[in-house]
Amino acid sequence: MKNIIGKFAPYVLVVGLFCIVLDGLWIVESYDSSVSYPREAFVYLIIGICLIVISYFFFKFKEPLSIAIPKDCEAAKKDNRVYIRKVWDKREELGERAMVVLLITLVIIAVFDFRLAVQLLLPILFCGMVVSSFPLCNVS
Repeated sequence: MKNIIGKFAPYVLVVGLFCIVLDGLWIVESYDSSVSYPREAFVYLIIGICLIVISYFFFKFKEPLSIAIPKDCEAAKKDNRVYIRKVWDKREELGERAMVVLLITLVIIAVFDFRLAVQLLLPILFCGMVVSSFPLCNVS
């Protein structure tokens, strides 16, 4: 039973966050500052917070995973360290290529629908601000 709860906890967390985000987006899109919020807005907020708290307790009280790989398993014999090392060494080049592809795609979208391109760019900018706000460790 605890194994099921441990697997269920991340989904409860995501649903709780989803409720809070939808509630916030609904309020921002529908109301201005002079209108009091309807009861449903508070219900979504309370449901989201409760689900997040429940998932926190699921995470806190679940048993740690025991990772046991059978010796005859083919996946255990495969070693990806060389590939991972090559990708890690070329991480800046791959990141630059991904950004170029992303920006070219946004420019093509902007030719047809500028508003959609700006809406797609906003989460990318937000993620970039979050990543740049944290100091990056120089792992060697």
